[in-house]
Amino acid sequence: MDSKLNKVITMFSVTAMLISIFFVFYFFLQLNSTVSVFSAGDITVYLQSYFNFYNGRPFQNTTDTEFAGQFINNYPYLSILVWHSYFLTSVFISAIYYLFPDINTMFLIYILFDYAGIAYFTYKILKKLSNVDYKLKVLLSISIFAISGYLRIVLANGTPSQIVGPFILAAYYYLIDNKKIPFIITTILICLIQDDFTLFIITFVIYIIIFEKPYRSYVYFPMIFAIIYFGIWNIVLQPAIRSDLVNLYSSQLSSRLSSINIGTIITILKTPLRLTVAIFAPALLYVFTIFILYFSFDRLKKVNWVKMIGLALIAPCIHLMYGIYTYADRHLAIVFTIYYLMLVLIIGNINFNYKKTTYLPLYLYLTGVLFAFTIINFLYLGGLPYTMEKHTYWADKIENYLKGYGIVFQIKKSNIEKERVTNKYTIAAINNIPLHNSIVYWTNDTVEGFIVNRNDIWRFPMYYDVADYLIIQKDSTASIYPAKTKDDINYKKPGAQDKHAINFARDWTIPKALVDEIKEDLVVKQKTHIVRYDGEHILIIERLNKYKFFMPPSSLGFGWIKNIKF
Repeated sequence: MDSKLNKVITMFSVTAMLISIFFVFYFFLQLNSTVSVFSAGDITVYLQSYFNFYNGRPFQNTTDTEFAGQFINNYPYLSILVWHSYFLTSVFISAIYYLFPDINTMFLIYILFDYAGIAYFTYKILKKLSNVDYKLKVLLSISIFAISGYLRIVLANGTPSQIVGPFILAAYYYLIDNKKIPFIITTILICLIQDDFTLFIITFVIYIIIFEKPYRSYVYFPMIFAIIYFGIWNIVLQPAIRSDLVNLYSSQLSSRLSSINIGTIITILKTPLRLTVAIFAPALLYVFTIFILYFSFDRLKKVNWVKMIGLALIAPCIHLMYGIYTYADRHLAIVFTIYYLMLVLIIGNINFNYKKTTYLPLYLYLTGVLFAFTIINFLYLGGLPYTMEKHTYWADKIENYLKGYGIVFQIKKSNIEKERVTNKYTIAAINNIPLHNSIVYWTNDTVEGFIVNRNDIWRFPMYYDVADYLIIQKDSTASIYPAKTKDDINYKKPGAQDKHAINFARDWTIPKALVDEIKEDLVVKQKTHIVRYDGEHILIIERLNKYKFFMPPSSLGFGWIKNIKF
């Protein structure tokens, strides 16, 4: 092998790995500042369900007991299965999370599983495709992956579906290695990660039928399983799981199909190009990298480009369209993995010994890749470091400018350090309350990822007057709930939690007058509570007589099975 080329790729890989390690470290630094958006929102549902799974409450959660637009829940508990069939992830992730129940553990599981699994099957695929120089090709591939922005996909909302990447690469490897049984098992596992991944299996099978003709006999069982599983899940199991809920749609299937209409198509067609670029930037950079390789190595002209385009457009097409429509990167794990697989297959066709390799352009091109991917990671993971308070003015200026191009990341505030201090204090106080006690919290949104590792915990205002403890972060600047008057906290009205939206604005404070009114009502008028602590940052009110919450069977384990009707 040419030593010059070896040196260029090795330097690129070492630099890429160091950048990747920095961003992982930077992510955990931001996360544990308690002011990062990575600890707020949907993640609380998954954290609590993981905690509950091996603590006698499988699949159960309390932190998102209603879902605006789909159902109303009249009970304090809800099965995580009302959203998706998180069977595989609940068992696998919960087993590790049970040993070290902490938000850092969950993200570490995602990162290690995705990176190790994708690196391993990249190695297996390239070794199968290229006996010569495959080690250098593996190094180049995983280095590009490490800085590609996939880290943001892995971290998106803590969604269990983000571990799908290694399974997709495993399925493709077993396919080209003529291992039919492992291929079938892997496709089934993909379906069990999340029910709508059955749609990916169907489109993946269509790709194989068209472009991977030698393996057509492999796909009949996965296709049949995916269709049957998708049908049973939506038509039979979902109604059973939601039996105790007030459904706003007749079934989970109709709920999804109802949003697919001509208006959806028009919305997609009207999507501003800059927003699409912002969401799909890492994927577009994969394509950019492919062009770099194409112009650097003439041997790539033998690549079946029609097949590559078919892989990129057919296999992930459902989630590709869904990602465009929702602008939510948490739906793009499949898309990014398929694009990465395409890149791996192209790298597998490189002949590193080809005489006319253009060293200088390749060096410059790879430097451009490093720079572009680094910028994408920097923006995706929150922009400027949270400690740079004195640069807040310029941070806001930059962020407001980028918002105009569809790139949005965390807004920095002049009181960021005060928010961090009060958050740390609030988290410590809540975590000192015994796990057997029930809690309702009204705090900054980024606090909740650090406090939900207990069976009975609700976001304010749900059950605030009957839980063992009500904790209010009095100096909150990014409250999880925008209540202003006593009427706003009447959770007993059906659909009351529709107003309990995630705080994207991050500028809601907790009115002092309303806090005083709640304290007066519970402690003085009703005499059901006592003030346990009233300090600068938090108010803790304890209920005198413990309330026993009703637990519907459908919210716990497989208690919903008795409701199955054919």
